[in-house]
Amino acid sequence: MLKIGENDIQITKEVIFRMTHMVNTVTDPVSTESLGKTPMHEHFFFRYP
Repeated sequence: MLKIGENDIQITKEVIFRMTHMVNTVTDPVSTESLGKTPMHEHFFFRYP
């Protein structure tokens, strides 16, 4: 457990695991392991003079 700052925010190992191994979806959080490999998706915006 970590204590951070003046308010002594307590962060457990479970919270850290969820922050680093879970992805929020429309329905519920999903583990990154259940997603498997996903393709990268980028948005590019071009403006012509």
